Amino acid sequence: MILIGTDFSAGSLHAARIGLLLAQQTDSRVVLLHAFKAQSRTGMFMSMDRYIRQAAEQDMAEFVSRIDPELRPFIHETRVVRGYAEEVIMQWDEDQGVGLVVVGTQGSSAIKEIFMGRTANILLNKLNSPILAIPEEAVARTP
Repeated sequence: MILIGTDFSAGSLHAARIGLLLAQQTDSRVVLLHAFKAQSRTGMFMSMDRYIRQAAEQDMAEFVSRIDPELRPFIHETRVVRGYAEEVIMQWDEDQGVGLVVVGTQGSSAIKEIFMGRTANILLNKLNSPILAIPEEAVARTP
């Protein structure tokens, strides 16, 4: 199984395409995963959580529609899960026996994470499974 983490950005769409190309070449199934974190504010938490989840599920459907039609059959499942992306991906990896995690990279303001992005950097240092971090400028070529 290939787990592709997405934040619905152009960079994660590019990473998803490359991950799906790998799935196509290796006859692997893919899970597209998005994690969201709702901030708890007393009684507002449940309604905010539901609203954010619904919006994320709509964003996931739109994201999948932007993937090349010939790659969509390799998407075994899409998931929208509450939590921090790195924690959700690490838990999924532990529970599901993921063979490869694919994420996009983006710059951030912290010096250490300038080229990698926060989530990719954390996963690179803590994940048990192999991780493929795809820069937005990367060109997909058959290995």
